[in-house]
Amino acid sequence: MTSALRSRILAFGGALVIVSLLAFVVVLRPQAARIADTRKHADAQRQRVAELLLSLRQLQGLRQEAPQLRARAQRVDTAMPNDPQLGQFVLEVHDAARKSAIDWLTVSPGSPQVGQQAGVEEISVSMNLTGGYFQVEDFVARLETLGRALKISQVTLGPGPAGLPQLAATFVMKMFVAATPAT
Repeated sequence: MTSALRSRILAFGGALVIVSLLAFVVVLRPQAARIADTRKHADAQRQRVAELLLSLRQLQGLRQEAPQLRARAQRVDTAMPNDPQLGQFVLEVHDAARKSAIDWLTVSPGSPQVGQQAGVEEISVSMNLTGGYFQVEDFVARLETLGRALKISQVTLGPGPAGLPQLAATFVMKMFVAATPAT
């Protein structure tokens, strides 16, 4: 091999190396950076898909529980409605007294007052009734099944107007109402 041929081969090889480096710098390196960015984006999307699948499973679980949650919410709304519904309450109490064979009943609700718990109003209710021991006991059991949130704080028992075995009873209790937020 002659030195001229050798110089040409080296020049050609050098040019090939330079062209390869230029191709790498100009074409391949930006593509490699784009590929790395695409991989990061794909990883982020995979993470997002995993989070969405977890949320989907949670929502599907809630959908299955929806009937029980609605029933529970209905019980809470009945126990502590947004408005006092005093008329309905008095009718329910009188119905419970009638079914318990109570001789006489008065119900005296007060006006709603701010309760000890935030978002709750309390209504003081006083009831006077007369009836036999078992009728009074049955009436109290029926009060518990009304569905309203009640707290009996005081019970007074004594002989009824006709004397014993008739009883005169006074109940002092609190009824609870969900407070409406101030505007």
